[in-house]
Amino acid sequence: MAENFAIGADEALVKSLAATWYKGSAGLNNQNGQLILTSQRLVFCARNRLLTAALTGPILDQIIKSEKVRWQISKEDIASISSFKRLGITTNYRIKSKRWEGEEFIVAFMPGAGANIEDWAAKVGIEIQKEDSPASAIDTKPLSETPKGYLLAVAGGILGGVPGLFASPLVLLGLNNALKASEEKQPNRFRIWALVGIIGAPLCLGIQASITGSNSTVSNSPSSVASSAPSSQPAPTTAPEPTPTPQPTPKSFDPSIDCSNLREEIVGLTEQDRVSRGFSLIKIYDPKEVSRSTNDVKCRGRASWSDGDETQIDYKAFLDSEGELMVQYEVPQ
Repeated sequence: MAENFAIGADEALVKSLAATWYKGSAGLNNQNGQLILTSQRLVFCARNRLLTAALTGPILDQIIKSEKVRWQISKEDIASISSFKRLGITTNYRIKSKRWEGEEFIVAFMPGAGANIEDWAAKVGIEIQKEDSPASAIDTKPLSETPKGYLLAVAGGILGGVPGLFASPLVLLGLNNALKASEEKQPNRFRIWALVGIIGAPLCLGIQASITGSNSTVSNSPSSVASSAPSSQPAPTTAPEPTPTPQPTPKSFDPSIDCSNLREEIVGLTEQDRVSRGFSLIKIYDPKEVSRSTNDVKCRGRASWSDGDETQIDYKAFLDSEGELMVQYEVPQ
């Protein structure tokens, strides 16, 4: 069971910030909670995610904050703190530990709140470094330039009817070409795209309505009525053409996911099993790809556990029947 946070006799509370803990580099298995800054340590608290979704929801969860400690680290055990941009938009902070190799925590805050951890780090004598390269493969491009970004644009275009389905991704493409990123600034193209959509959606609906209205007028014109007059010859009877059933577009497996960047996801996944096992995974060494297909990648490596044991571990990432990306591990007996 997770312990409750309690302030120590020799420490003082500095700040409590709403935060998201990114448990893996691929952006999966995240958890919302609060990062508590004290004069001696950093403490991340959050309640069980299933309980949050079932009873309170994420908004109320920030009002009625949990004090269940999910991880904590003293200022003496912090090796470094660095910042980087996720998807070119959100600033994330990577906290590396001295306790064992590979232990780190990645957190993000509401806009503007990151200054609090920077002030805290300065007071305890830690300089926050800015990472020059992206933190993972998914951070190499902003969301607006990825296929997922264009799919979101198409989905948003539904508000503009059939013309909106075509116009919405074209607007995003134009913004990607017109607004170029620099080292100092990453433009928020989706914000501009949304503002354009506020004006564009009614225009697209108007265009669709005018086209539909003109077709209705043509069908009710005198020439159409005359052409439908009874003929001396019986009209041939034809069977209606069957309406094709639309097929859902399957999601594709991201080829950039490999055995190395899956390791952090598996480490985060074992944290959920800590209560039943009594221990969790620290790190996976020597990752090797066993097989790969269009829907999955299977890996094998050497696992180091918090109880001091080392075993073989098999793990994989795959698309389930609904096209969602899943991760799974197994320890051979």
